[in-house]
Amino acid sequence: MRRNILSLVYAVIVSLFLVVLVSCGKLKEEHVKTDNDTSLTKKSVGFSLAVTTNPFDVAEKKSLENSAKENGFKAKFRDARGKLTQQQADIESLISEKINYLVVVPVKENGFKGIFYTAHQAGLPIILINRSINGVPGKDFDALITSDGYWEGQAAAEWLLKNKEDKINVVQLVGTPGASITEARTAGFRAVARKHKRLKILESKVCDFSKSAAYDKTKETITIYTQTNVKVDAIFAQNDNMALGAIEAIKDAGLNSLTKDILIIGIDGQKEAKEAIEKGEMSATISSSPYYGSIVFKNIKDLEAGKKIEPVQTIKGKVYDKSNISELTTAF
Repeated sequence: MRRNILSLVYAVIVSLFLVVLVSCGKLKEEHVKTDNDTSLTKKSVGFSLAVTTNPFDVAEKKSLENSAKENGFKAKFRDARGKLTQQQADIESLISEKINYLVVVPVKENGFKGIFYTAHQAGLPIILINRSINGVPGKDFDALITSDGYWEGQAAAEWLLKNKEDKINVVQLVGTPGASITEARTAGFRAVARKHKRLKILESKVCDFSKSAAYDKTKETITIYTQTNVKVDAIFAQNDNMALGAIEAIKDAGLNSLTKDILIIGIDGQKEAKEAIEKGEMSATISSSPYYGSIVFKNIKDLEAGKKIEPVQTIKGKVYDKSNISELTTAF
């Protein structure tokens, strides 16, 4: 009898032990499954950037990276290095990786119809920042978030007219040909110049938003005009990077005094530009914020919540010169 009781107790203990083992295994399996589910459901945003080399571009990318992390999204970046064909391939690659949102800084205005069609077929919302394309906001892409390039060009021209009397001979340093921001800033500046004949554009030099290109073109141009006794009164650079390159070129050409005589105005609001204005080497800058991260992810969160977003969202800038440069707190 006793032996039977012991056998029964032993059988119960073994059964309970097996139940515990199975339960633990099940819990462990469920835990792993939950972890995997979390990683699989984390949504991703593909960023196709035109370039990532200039100070503006570096600050822009960092802003997007930080905001992606803060909002719990996985960020996938591609750098087109200023080439349209590379950007088309980059976007195709991002689409194939099953991203949930596509954010693009277009290299140029044209060349996106086919690749954006593919994005639409994949059900991807498209947000453009900093630059636009030839297309209809709200139809060809969901939203355009950018500064007002036309106003920036106008503001630069009006600042020159306000701060210099008589005739003003201007050399214009322009950005990337075919980029919407280049076209807009050029058009805005020229619109004011057509109205006010004393503002004359001597030349427009393509510098692709590059400091080194602006250095070379400015040194060459200033030397020629100095030799032919044509006075250059102002340089309008379509970003601060080019304005700073122009300042260096003038100094290296042995024409240091010209940094005081020539009005030099840029766009963006870089720290170096702010310092140059404080030192009296640069005349003015127009702020154009690279901090797109928070506004991009506000739009994405609105889309996540099923809300409609504005097709065109414009970030307004401000002109800073020696009278108010201390107020430029967003310098990057």
